[in-house]
Amino acid sequence: MEADAGKPRFGCLRAARCVVAVVVTVLIVAITLNTVKLILYLRSRQHATVVDLSVIRGLVYVRRVAATATHPPSLQFYLGVQVSGAADGLRYYASNMTACLFGENTPSLAERDAICCFHQGPVFTKAVEQQTRHYFLMEANTTRGGTTNSSTSNFDRLYRKGGSLDGVTLFLEGTFVAERRSRRYTASQDINFCESLIISDLETDEDELLDHRYDQPCAKGAKG
Repeated sequence: MEADAGKPRFGCLRAARCVVAVVVTVLIVAITLNTVKLILYLRSRQHATVVDLSVIRGLVYVRRVAATATHPPSLQFYLGVQVSGAADGLRYYASNMTACLFGENTPSLAERDAICCFHQGPVFTKAVEQQTRHYFLMEANTTRGGTTNSSTSNFDRLYRKGGSLDGVTLFLEGTFVAERRSRRYTASQDINFCESLIISDLETDEDELLDHRYDQPCAKGAKG
């Protein structure tokens, strides 16, 4: 009778050990899976944070806007920035973009010395998709109220019909994001310099110029 009475206790002990073993196994599998997911996430994040940019054809277009009774004459600028080497299946976003154009003799990279500056707010804007290309398109308007002689002279030069300006540098900073399957990999506050650009009159026939122009890549850097 005593031996029979002990059997249920040993049975319960074996069952408890089995339950503990199953729980430990499940925990080990869960930890392993989470570790693998974390490694894959960090690796994918590392590769996705760098968003390289280039200026389409190395050109910035400008259009003259005539004066009205309430507004002085102004220039309307159009800038297209392309994601270089865009990966299949990725969508690209940008926020807090500031893009300023500077001439060759600009005394500093301050906005007051720029030919023109483009601004985009904190809301993420999705890049325009055209086949396999992704673009960020920006517009800006400026008047002849520059604080330096160089910015004023650049305005006068561009306001003339057919006016153009070469040797222009674009300073561009912002937060750029690549997204795959609703998971975002956020880049740091990237700073880009795009050199040897041309500002060209939008109304001028530039077919010959376009045939000899290539996308101008932007280099990562720090604001001086």
